[in-house]
Amino acid sequence: MQTIHSIALFANGPIANYDWIKTQIPQFEKIVTVDGGWRHCEKLGLVPDIVCGDFDSFEPKTHEVQQFYRFPKDKDYSDLEQALKIIYQPTLKNIVCFGALGNRTDHTLYNLFLLQRYPLLLKYISEEEKVIAIPKGKHNFSCSKNQCISLLPLGNEVKGVTTNHLKWNLRDASMNASFMSLSNICLKEDFSIEIKEGILLCHFQT
Repeated sequence: MQTIHSIALFANGPIANYDWIKTQIPQFEKIVTVDGGWRHCEKLGLVPDIVCGDFDSFEPKTHEVQQFYRFPKDKDYSDLEQALKIIYQPTLKNIVCFGALGNRTDHTLYNLFLLQRYPLLLKYISEEEKVIAIPKGKHNFSCSKNQCISLLPLGNEVKGVTTNHLKWNLRDASMNASFMSLSNICLKEDFSIEIKEGILLCHFQT
C-alpha cells in the first residue's frame, strides 16, 4: 500500500445519518470497507479503495475496487481485526471507523477492546459520539466547553490518572471496575490527561 496518513473505514454496524458522513469523507485519502460496511458505501455513492471480509451473507461488487481481500468464514479473528492488520502502516495518523458500534453487544465489546491495540490512532465516530483509547503518557485534547467526557478502563487497572480542565478532575487516581469517570464535563476548550500505567477508553459525546 502506498504511504497514506488518513483512512475512513466502514464496518457493519448501524449508521443513522448518511448526510453527516458525507461531510466527513473529503478528509480521508483512502476508503476501506469491512464485510457489510460495503452497503454503507453503496448508500453514500462511494467506491471503496479496499474491500475486506468473509462475505458470508452477500457478494460485493468489486470490479472498480483497487484491492480485495476475502477472509475465510471460519477464523480466529474478526473481519475488522484483520482489516486493521492489512491497512496498518507506521505513517498512519488517523483511522476513523464508522459503524463500529451497535447491533450485537458482543461485537461492540470486541471492537472496543480492539481500540487498545491502536491507541490514539483508531477512532470510532458517529454524529453523536467519538471513542478512542488513550495510552500511558501525557496528552492534550481539544473539546467544546461543557462537552461530556467519560474515561473508562477496559480490562486491567489503569493507574496514576491525572486530569485538568474537567469539572471533576482526577489526581493520581487508580481506575478499575469499581471506579470510573462517567459523564464528566469539560470546563474549557481543551483538557489534559496523564496516565502512568495502562490504557483508558475515552468517550466524547459530540
